[in-house]
Amino acid sequence: MELLEDIPGGRKIWHQDKQGQVWSLVHPSFWPIIYGQTTNSDGKIIQPPSGPDPPAFTPGLAQYHDPVILRKYSKRFCWLPSEFQISEEGKVKIASYINNLATEKQQELFYPILQKIFEGFVPLFNHVLADLREGKGEIRRVRWDSGYSPESEDDQPEMAKFRTEKKHAKSTVDWETFSKDFELEPFIPPSGGSGDVVRNPRERLAEMWTPPQPEILESVKLEGRTVKVIIKMMHIVISPKKPWYTGEGWRVDGTKNERIVASGIYCYHQENITEFGLSFRRGFAKDPHKAAVSILDTGNDTEGFFDIEKHDTCQDIGNVELGENQGIAFPNIYHHRGWACCLRDESKPGYIKLLQCLLCDPSEECTVDTTRTVPAQQPEIREERINAFREACVGRLPMELIYEIEEHIPPSISRAEATEYYQKVKEDGREWTDCILRMGGDAAYYVRK
Repeated sequence: MELLEDIPGGRKIWHQDKQGQVWSLVHPSFWPIIYGQTTNSDGKIIQPPSGPDPPAFTPGLAQYHDPVILRKYSKRFCWLPSEFQISEEGKVKIASYINNLATEKQQELFYPILQKIFEGFVPLFNHVLADLREGKGEIRRVRWDSGYSPESEDDQPEMAKFRTEKKHAKSTVDWETFSKDFELEPFIPPSGGSGDVVRNPRERLAEMWTPPQPEILESVKLEGRTVKVIIKMMHIVISPKKPWYTGEGWRVDGTKNERIVASGIYCYHQENITEFGLSFRRGFAKDPHKAAVSILDTGNDTEGFFDIEKHDTCQDIGNVELGENQGIAFPNIYHHRGWACCLRDESKPGYIKLLQCLLCDPSEECTVDTTRTVPAQQPEIREERINAFREACVGRLPMELIYEIEEHIPPSISRAEATEYYQKVKEDGREWTDCILRMGGDAAYYVRK
């Protein structure tokens, strides 16, 4: 990765909210699709998705269970996916350039590596998509109309014991068996049972993930298809001057524009840091919230019923340690965040280096523009392509005609302009994430039947 890391300090992309500890080597918020400005290969200006705007979120109103609020498009920007071809045997070929990783040298060095890594993610994504198809993402730990009452003599002692234990130690699933080498089984947290009434929440939380039905897995598998993928690369850099990292806030990936259904994160290097991993939770603020409000009104035990803290709209799912050369995949309906960590040896720096592959909705209904139809907007790549065009055409076409053709090539966007747009794209992303987290809702599309 030395080619990407060898960037002058002033051009490094440091996340401002992390005090210079999180460095983005490749981030899709740089040189995205800019609606009303970016042109496709046909010379047409790309316009934002059509359709009415959803109602604005108003704090304090009981409208946060309304799923229409989650359907908000950005009218300004969209991340730019690449196209990955997957053979019937599961081999991967990057069929169109990766945004922000598109020079000839970068393609030569990085694409073979990224293709190999994504091959490891293909079976993991298959299982994530199959779980979504089966509806596991929507199944909660309880049936909302179950009529459970803590006043029941059979249930009350067990639930009281569970709540007492929970005050001393938060009950979580031990995911250690899922954090093996990257080539082994994927981490896909359990989504709950069949909708039965929970009689033993601790036992239900400890249930392991079960494989999807073979016919479902076959119907959603990615082999033999071309998929749309967004790439991120980032480093967490911890220095002896500040030997700790406070972790990340809860987040979801992308907006509705990108239609991201699943995420895969691969840790390709760790050095001199304590344990690092990801935590997951799930919102339940649609019909379940109405049920929760009803329970509160009648004085019932919301905490015991949903296994949440009172007034919370999210359920913790579990935690996964992520070591070097390990990867995980999960649906984008889960909120996730990175753990806090610190240096093992405070006399020298430590690093966590991550690659993230975001899978866009693989259904035919997804019409997001990709790098196959959107030319690169970076100045250095535009110059590289023009030089290659000239070399190929000199002696075959008059120079006057070559210059005329070049005038029709879409203009590039300078780094200074891209930095300004980057901040605006991040604003859109924060607005989307804040809306999702505030409501405890979901952020992804399900794979359609």
